[in-house]
Order: sequence, then structure tokens, then C-alpha cells
Amino acid sequence: MGYEKGHRIIKKWFQPYVILETVKKYFEVTDITFDGKTKLDSMKKFISEINSAERITIGLYMKNVNKFYLLKLSNDTDSSSDITVLENLLSANNFDNPNISDFHEWVEVVKDTNKAINLIDMGKAEAAFIMKQDW
Repeated sequence: MGYEKGHRIIKKWFQPYVILETVKKYFEVTDITFDGKTKLDSMKKFISEINSAERITIGLYMKNVNKFYLLKLSNDTDSSSDITVLENLLSANNFDNPNISDFHEWVEVVKDTNKAINLIDMGKAEAAFIMKQDW
């Protein structure tokens, strides 16, 4: 059974540093820092890095953080898809938020990358995991 393709939008509040520490257990994390003048170019680089990566790479963009994060799976020996890896991570962690139980209640799937990023910028969601666009 496969998971629905698309970016994962996190709707429940969590501490940004907690999610970063959680993903560091499974991923090599690098960031692309931006400001108001460099955001668009940084976003293009961010999306390009995700889509061109040979190893499973997922993007992370969080509310009130001027960075795009590239998450490269540390142990990329199995044939899992990026979406399967992320769904397993999300279902196994509540990111220290006691209000999180079933992750399907607080995760929304969005296929449009600009919409995913705009939901964060407008404060309508806490974070977006940006997936390789192979759909």
C-alpha cells in the first residue's frame, strides 16, 4: 500500500528545535538561510536540490524560521520512497506535543509547492515537508 503523493503540511504547533533534533536522528541536515531579498532565489535552490538529489532528500520549511532545511536520509540502503520514510517518521513521533495522537489528524497533503510554502508564510500551518516532485 502506498501513501498519497504530495507535500506534508503540519497543522499542529510544535517547537521547531524539537522537530530538528528528531529528524537529525535519521537525516543529515543542511540549511539554506535567506532574508527578504534572497528568499525567492533560496527557495528555487531548495526545490532544485530536492528534485535532483540521488539519495532520499526531503525539504523542511517552518514558520518563523528564515531557513529552508534539506534532510538527506542517513541510511539510504532500502528501497523505500521518500513519502514512506516521512510517513513512518511522522507516525512514530509526536514531536513532544501531547496534543498529537493520530498524525492523520494534523498532517495535510498538498501537491502544489507554492501553496505548501504559502500556508507556512501566512501562518496557517507550522511546517511543510517538501517532497521530490515525481507525481
